[in-house]
Amino acid sequence: MKRLLALMTICLAAGGAPPERIRVLFLTGQTDLPYHDWRISTPFLRGVLAGTGRFDVKVIEEVRGVTAATLAGADVLVLNYNGPRWGDATENAIEEFVKSGKGLVSFHGVTYGEFYGQVFGQRWTAGATRGWLAYPRLVGAQWDPPKIGHGARHVFTVKWVDRGHPISAGLDESFLANDELYHKLDLLPDTKVLATAFSAPETGGTGRDEPIVWTTAFGRGRSVHITLGHDLSAMSQPGFLTAFARGAEWAATGAVTLPARITAGPAARKDAVRLLVVTGGHSYPSAFYTLFEGYDDIVWTHAASPKEAFTPKMKDNFELSLCQSWESLPDLPSDPKTKKVSWERRPIFTTKTGGRSRTSNRKRFSSGQEALVSALIRCSLVSASVTRSRTGEWDAPLAFRPSVKASAARSKAEDSISADS
Repeated sequence: MKRLLALMTICLAAGGAPPERIRVLFLTGQTDLPYHDWRISTPFLRGVLAGTGRFDVKVIEEVRGVTAATLAGADVLVLNYNGPRWGDATENAIEEFVKSGKGLVSFHGVTYGEFYGQVFGQRWTAGATRGWLAYPRLVGAQWDPPKIGHGARHVFTVKWVDRGHPISAGLDESFLANDELYHKLDLLPDTKVLATAFSAPETGGTGRDEPIVWTTAFGRGRSVHITLGHDLSAMSQPGFLTAFARGAEWAATGAVTLPARITAGPAARKDAVRLLVVTGGHSYPSAFYTLFEGYDDIVWTHAASPKEAFTPKMKDNFELSLCQSWESLPDLPSDPKTKKVSWERRPIFTTKTGGRSRTSNRKRFSSGQEALVSALIRCSLVSASVTRSRTGEWDAPLAFRPSVKASAARSKAEDSISADS
């Protein structure tokens, strides 16, 4: 018996106990609304990290007044903030935290603002002070105010250029982003670029490769920055989530054990409906995207403009399409081939069979798909022109027309979506 117990002890020791969870602390509470909404992005990213089982995540929404004692229990800080400075005491505490060998992760929307001594009028300009002097070194970059910007939002390829770094090791050579592609950032000399994307002139870009993911050292600490993550749609892309989660693990520990693909929500079923969500720039609440998360029977893709969405391949790639940016529909391409989806009645939610905006027979919606439709109707974004049979099937044709209340309810819709998400 003693021999058996000894053997079991040896086996357990060889297998090793599961690693302790990494303690993550989000520093947030303000961003440059309405473009970047910390109230949406913080809980979403917190859930993604917690869902990996590798992280224990907490959030501070009032950072001013934070001390070294407040930060002592954390391994890595996630910066999701753009607003007034926090004061010398708090900023010094953060500097010392990272210098001591801890980690910092930052992403889209924090490479400009008051931390850099900038002020906002019509656009960001240099202010009277230099801002938080250590901040550029913490992030690894600075942005000259006249250069701040990006081209039109679009889908682009991000290429890992350093395949040997722990964050990128074992990943595919590239991934797709649907985001804003920041350009003309000035990286500091010690910054190491891990991934880049070509900024195409036809989308308003620079015609050169721009840095997307990089790391930098601050004392004995590690910092990771990702320029992606404009909104929930951009952050929901597996490429971003994988870089973000693996970046957080590396910043905290110097190593990566997470898998090569991180996603939000449950794995999609084989029969999941493919949904195309079409928007048109900044004129929509970011809370809109929360409607599509958490279902295993919906796989959604975002198109940032009708021109990007309505192509000849649309009917082959998606069963459902949702247009949030209603007013932009008249600008659809005039190519007859792209009009196989009937837009005469301008439906904003349609099913398609063989390229027609109606079903040839009844289609049964699963619970997640039905909940999505119900949420859209409840939020006055659409009004239904269908009936539901006693068997739980939706009668053909399945089409949703613009609600007459849609315009008046725009502001109310955001609150409704937020409350239900």
